[in-house]
Amino acid sequence: MTSPTNTTSQPEVDSSPPDAEPDAEPEDTEQPARVADVLSARDRKLAALHTSNEALEAKLAALQAEHLAALTKLQNPTPAGADQTVQHHIKLLHDYNETRDVGLGLMGLVADTRQCRVQDVMPEFGLKPSD
Repeated sequence: MTSPTNTTSQPEVDSSPPDAEPDAEPEDTEQPARVADVLSARDRKLAALHTSNEALEAKLAALQAEHLAALTKLQNPTPAGADQTVQHHIKLLHDYNETRDVGLGLMGLVADTRQCRVQDVMPEFGLKPSD
């Protein structure tokens, strides 16, 4: 008698490490995928930088136009012109102070004539005592 042949098949033994994913691709194919991800991230950053650069260039052009418009409004945009403007303002302040002093003197004469204080006469001329 012959012995019966074992027809049951034994399960195949998996020789991969226990933490390895089944059907995992070898590391050689993962490397190009990582490189592609890094390149696409780099391209996105580069595109964002180009967009930001274009926006900054537009803002710079607008500011330069605004600066040019401000310069054209100035009568003397040079440092020498600025000195002239300051001297002109000083002269105007001097003239104002002289005129104010003459006005206060006249109000003083009116107050003396009425025998009152200058502050009492000021409202008649449309002035406050703090003026």
